[in-house]
Parts: sequence; structure tokens; C-alpha cells
Amino acid sequence: MPLNVISDVTPSPYGFHLFKVVDKKAAHKRPLEQARGEISEKLTRERRARAQEDYVRTLRQRAKIEVDEKALSSVTP
Repeated sequence: MPLNVISDVTPSPYGFHLFKVVDKKAAHKRPLEQARGEISEKLTRERRARAQEDYVRTLRQRAKIEVDEKALSSVTP
């Protein structure tokens, strides 16, 4: 998109969006040493998220869930 032009309405799972390009920068490569910290943080966040998902999945598999139909019927119309 050109600078300072507003896009058409764009739907997404989160709603409808408009975009406007306010600045453009040339693409460039960063040296590994400069990006190492950011890469490490991203990988750590991803590992934590996977570990949390695995933990919750394990808890759900081990859980014994019982529904008290009598109590449930007293709160539903």
C-alpha cells in the first residue's frame, strides 16, 4: 500500500480492521549477535506455552468429572 492511504475493511476472526501505512523502512538483515536475545526470548516463550498446554492436557486427562444432574436441573430453566 502507498503511504497515508487507508485500506478497505478487512475481516478477521477478531473483527473488522482498517490499515494505514504511516512509514516504510527498507528491509535489512541483523547480525546474529544483535538478534540473539530476541530469538532466545521468543523460543523460551514458545517452550513455556507448549509446556503449559501439555500440563493442562495432562490435568484434563487425569481429571474425573462428575455432573450432578439434580443440582444442574435446579439452576437451568
